[in-house]
Amino acid sequence: MKSSETGDQHLSCVYCGQPVSTQDHVPPKCLFPEPRPSLITVPACYSCNNGLSQDDEYFRTVLVSELRVSEHAEAQKLRPTIKRSLQRPKAQGFRISMLKILKKIPLMTVGGLYYEEGIAMKVDGSRISRVLERVTKGLFYHHFNRPLPTDYSISVHSSDTMEKTPKAMNAVLRTINFIKGSPKYSIGDEVFSYSFAVCQDEPNATFWVLGFFNTKPFWVFTMPQEKPSE
Repeated sequence: MKSSETGDQHLSCVYCGQPVSTQDHVPPKCLFPEPRPSLITVPACYSCNNGLSQDDEYFRTVLVSELRVSEHAEAQKLRPTIKRSLQRPKAQGFRISMLKILKKIPLMTVGGLYYEEGIAMKVDGSRISRVLERVTKGLFYHHFNRPLPTDYSISVHSSDTMEKTPKAMNAVLRTINFIKGSPKYSIGDEVFSYSFAVCQDEPNATFWVLGFFNTKPFWVFTMPQEKPSE
């Protein structure tokens, strides 16, 4: 996030359509340790730019806490920053919310025998989706130089949700061939990477693969909203 330095006040926010006062980083700059690479920016209003900063921090903390992600060199560089962020006096509510997502789970051997208790995170999927929806809208604007139409919806899926939703898994499998051969874009030593494909007969219908720290993928669709039946 940064203040507007380009005189884009005549533009509309790519997220809500309100007048522009800032430029938003895509994805959130808090995901990148300093010195940060050159990041994508898109025109945004103050409310959209700053109103979801806590979701950005939540998303970063959840990502870096995952075992596979935590082994990435760039993720390890973020740990001191996350620790300082959680220690801020104003972060008490955020600390409490993070503690609430921790839960005890039984750890089992390969043979199915219990041997001790472990700790897992019960992640707030709505907060994760809000961040990824914003990232997708920002990337859509960056590549097509227009906002995603307001009558389009965004559907976000992770490996966890696809395991629980066969319909979502089938949708990904049906579209995955479209993205093969598409360019892969990467920012900050694989901190963030993405590819996308566009539906041939519907230029606003798109499919995105968003990757974080070279291990955590998400699949995102933009599609027309279903019209209510008469």
